Amino acid sequence: MQKYLVLVFAAGFLFAGPAASQPPRLEHFQCYGIQKADPHPSAVVGLRDQFGAEEVEVVRAKRFCNPTRKIDANGSFPIEDITQHLTFYSTYPQTSPLRWAVTGNQFGAQQVLVLREPVALAVPTHKPPHEAPKGLDHFRCYAAYGARVNKGVRLSDQFITPLTGHFVLNPVMFCNPTLKRHDDTVTEIQNPDEHLTCYSMTRAQFKTERDVRNQFGAQFFAIGAPDTLCVPSRKLAWGEIPDTPIGTQETANPAPVE
Repeated sequence: MQKYLVLVFAAGFLFAGPAASQPPRLEHFQCYGIQKADPHPSAVVGLRDQFGAEEVEVVRAKRFCNPTRKIDANGSFPIEDITQHLTFYSTYPQTSPLRWAVTGNQFGAQQVLVLREPVALAVPTHKPPHEAPKGLDHFRCYAAYGARVNKGVRLSDQFITPLTGHFVLNPVMFCNPTLKRHDDTVTEIQNPDEHLTCYSMTRAQFKTERDVRNQFGAQFFAIGAPDTLCVPSRKLAWGEIPDTPIGTQETANPAPVE
């Protein structure tokens, strides 16, 4: 693995382009573990993102994400669109070439990530009493490795309204916007330059229950503590590391969706 990291960091140093000047329209998302969800029939969907096309089985709801206000050393980032919610579902198969990516967001203008197997599909979700989200893409999410952030943030969302302190730790997923084909419905990519980098973070105690709805139908979620922060990001450069097919359904997966 070390030689692959050398390739990745070399690619990062060779890339000299600046981070995009226009901020993404995406919200920041505070993501909560789903402790229990209504069973729903597994769905086979077709996905096509900037890495390729595939058919996957969508299985379990694992994270529910609220738009969140974020305050850190870079400033205060308010919620602009309270309707943006995402549900992260585990998907199979989890097979992909190893890739590198250079990304930029508020935690660093050029962050180098190693991207492994695809592990999740993030689906726009309607959480009453808010309206259903409009203009929010689906996202194909890959297990990610990179330098530890180790920065303090304060977050406030629709579940935990007082500003609550967390330490942002390691990148765990990187998400591309994706086209999704489900039954006879095709949902196109609307914002191809907007991505998410998801980081593990220290937890806050919390528990609630919610009824939500998305393209997989109405669902009941028993929701636990927040443990992941997903940040709007730009993908500045990427490539495959050759001859490294990795990932199966049995592959150990450090990403939080599993």
